[in-house]
Amino acid sequence: MSSKEQLVVENQIADPKSSLGCFDLPCGFLHPDGTLIRSVKVREISGIEEDMLASKKTPPSKKMNELLSGCTLAIGNITSPDEVRKCVSQLLLGDRVFLLLSIRRVSLGDLYPFSEKCPACDTISLFDVDLASLEIKLMPEPTKRIYETVTPKGTKVRWHPMDGNGEERLAVIQTEQDKITVSLLVRIDMINEAPPSLQVIKRMGMAERQAIRDAFQETEGGVDTSIEFECPKCGHEFKGDIDIGQRGFFFPSAVKRPSK
Repeated sequence: MSSKEQLVVENQIADPKSSLGCFDLPCGFLHPDGTLIRSVKVREISGIEEDMLASKKTPPSKKMNELLSGCTLAIGNITSPDEVRKCVSQLLLGDRVFLLLSIRRVSLGDLYPFSEKCPACDTISLFDVDLASLEIKLMPEPTKRIYETVTPKGTKVRWHPMDGNGEERLAVIQTEQDKITVSLLVRIDMINEAPPSLQVIKRMGMAERQAIRDAFQETEGGVDTSIEFECPKCGHEFKGDIDIGQRGFFFPSAVKRPSK
């Protein structure tokens, strides 16, 4: 580990921002009575979550649910662990990513060091990003959870934003071959007033599928995890995304040593 990496890791472990944090969700939990709840309270990761994240036997989707449920102390005035767990499973994808970032911030602080390869010269360099500075996109209509999109070919598609339950379903039915199509299927409720099927969505043209994805992007809130980089070796500028699923996100000592 380089001296810079070591300093970042030591500072994060010795002096995290806080062991608790209160935040406002970009989408919000929609209570059955129609009330929108945005405030959440989270705690830092404990040994329970650390062991769970390090386990090779626990599926990634289950790790996500266990981490979010275990470290979320309250959603509005809801504090019962069982009720919080139910609420977390119903949170939209943008809120779940936001929660994950929030838990990481109260556990290790705002600074996140990670390695990225330059596409121009293949040099792997260490970069730092301030998680508190990431752009938050608020959901335009947070109390609306059913949408209808008309594709360029006139196909009517009724759909809902991805939530925790949808993520679990995606993890169960997703195959590498149908990965992109399945990610559409779990959000779509009806196509021209008929239940959707994998084959129907697969037969859609690129323009129709992109129109649906654009609708998702326009209406769902969340966190912009895209980052602009400049290679310290060759000066090439490029874009990338923070991979919140990689080991180094919660285990900074696992960040790989930059190549020379």
